[in-house]
Amino acid sequence: MNTTYDNPAVDGSDEKSDLFSLTRMIYAVSGGTLLYLLLEYSGWFFFQRKQVWFFDFSRADLWFHVANLFFVTAMLCVGIGYGFSKELFRWEPRSEASGWVRSISFGLLGGAIALVLASPIFWFGLGRTRLESIQMLIGSALSPLAVFDLLFFIFALAVSSEIVFRGIVLRTIARYAGVPAAALASCLPFAYIFPVLGFAPAIILGVTSSILYDKTRTLLAPILANALFTVGGSGIALYHNLMYSG
Repeated sequence: MNTTYDNPAVDGSDEKSDLFSLTRMIYAVSGGTLLYLLLEYSGWFFFQRKQVWFFDFSRADLWFHVANLFFVTAMLCVGIGYGFSKELFRWEPRSEASGWVRSISFGLLGGAIALVLASPIFWFGLGRTRLESIQMLIGSALSPLAVFDLLFFIFALAVSSEIVFRGIVLRTIARYAGVPAAALASCLPFAYIFPVLGFAPAIILGVTSSILYDKTRTLLAPILANALFTVGGSGIALYHNLMYSG
């Protein structure tokens, strides 16, 4: 991982420095995290009541949709605070961002490598509680609508989380402390609140996504790695459960 960081005095990007202000990042990401946790715990309260008006919260598939919509909504609120600036998606000016083909190739390769590294964790069931919902969707994806449903949530989670934790958190902290420290700082909150993966797999994914963003200078690669890793990890855990249940 390249340790060069975007110092405004060095890279000539003073006009962009306000976008990646440390204070702005702390307020925006902290606010988004608190919003998500508030929505999640409020939703869990209703889930415990089983039935609220015409919503049957005892259905696991409904809770999956609600919980992940909370996460995506909170992350998009953070992105709205930044106006979804193109600077979040293309990390310049150190070098020209990678092209589409290279970014896609790096993203798929990086996601596959991270999946191999985390496969023992998925296989032995660590973090299983968070994976159960997507395991359920994978197992029931027998119709075009179910497949679309699965893909929508996988990519919505990947896009929203990578915008915040790589496009905002990593970019901002890298300006002050370098990429390695920024990668660690972006991985920890991501691993804590990401609603699908357990903590250990999310750390592996977070490190991989940080490396990909630093190398390709575009969010396309980490988004693809995130989606591949989530689907692959869920598939491994689902296969293990089917093979050894009972």
